[in-house]
Amino acid sequence: MKRDIVLIGQTPPPFHGQAIAIKNLLSFEYQNFKFHHVRMAFSESISEVGGFKLKKIVEIFRVIALALKERFATGSTTLFYHPAGGDTLPIIRDILILLTLRPFYPTLICHYHADGLTERYQASTSKIFRFLCRKAYFGADIGIKVSAGSTVDLDVLETKHGIVIHNSVNPPQEISGLAPVRAGNKIMFLGSVEETKGVKDLVDALALVNKTHPDAEAHIVGSHTPEFGEKLMSHAETLGIADRVKLRGQQTGEDKGRIFAESDIFCFPSFYARETFGLVVAEAMSYGLPVVTTRWKGIPEVTEDGVCGHLVEINDPKNLAASLCELLDDEALRQRFGEKGRARYQEFFSLNKLQERLEIGITEGLNL
Repeated sequence: MKRDIVLIGQTPPPFHGQAIAIKNLLSFEYQNFKFHHVRMAFSESISEVGGFKLKKIVEIFRVIALALKERFATGSTTLFYHPAGGDTLPIIRDILILLTLRPFYPTLICHYHADGLTERYQASTSKIFRFLCRKAYFGADIGIKVSAGSTVDLDVLETKHGIVIHNSVNPPQEISGLAPVRAGNKIMFLGSVEETKGVKDLVDALALVNKTHPDAEAHIVGSHTPEFGEKLMSHAETLGIADRVKLRGQQTGEDKGRIFAESDIFCFPSFYARETFGLVVAEAMSYGLPVVTTRWKGIPEVTEDGVCGHLVEINDPKNLAASLCELLDDEALRQRFGEKGRARYQEFFSLNKLQERLEIGITEGLNL
């Protein structure tokens, strides 16, 4: 008989790594357990993530009520939760939810998609804050990190059974109509369009690239605030490359798949503090794209430097540009890196691999 597990988590929208990852793990049919989903809906757009709105307080009570309803409807005693990173408001949200629910759910599984929680706990001088964190987060039966490079410290959190389970991504989107053509000049970025995801570094690098590759373009895909979009394009205009920077906005399904299929290089120069894995890098590899990304957090666990693409240090537009130019100059190298990346995706990051890892890890942790 399968074990019932109540899972609390946000699924798209908004479209970001954690929400997509939660959607994927809910899509599987597991042998030893079954998830009952309580959807969080604190944010419907990227701009709302981490901010305060009155409706979010109401949402906390809605989530708690639904989780209690599932507790008694299913008889489940196991809660699967996705803790926040190190930001204040999400931590307060977690504390309220977990302090209320843990007495009803003796078994807790925490799946950490964002970094910063343990650093925030250790840096705090507030005895009340530290006490509440210990009551809410400490002593989970299973703690799942999505990369070994994540800074979440499971020992600090007194986790009983800690494991690393890499994220996985959906297979490439089937494209209808005319087959996309790679023209040898399109650099793609995908993610939340904000400064710490490295998009300004990409624009700075493109200005250097355009000196020798004047037709090279950066296609930046993802949600952004109007203010940051204006700031980024103003910066590109100052550099004289505004016509080479294309802000494509949020794209999903076949529209996103077509941009992947038309692109020649994927660039993700992130230095985002909460980054743990770099899901979009694996997604790019699934499309056979060579990647240029940063040696940051868990990203080096996704790709292989010199095999699937290039790793550069964070905040280094000069070396970023050099790596991009090398790939723009060499179609055979792009193809070789792309093929190696596609093979690595199939071996480690396909959805069936995620299902296998979750099945094994949770089963062992719960001794099912």
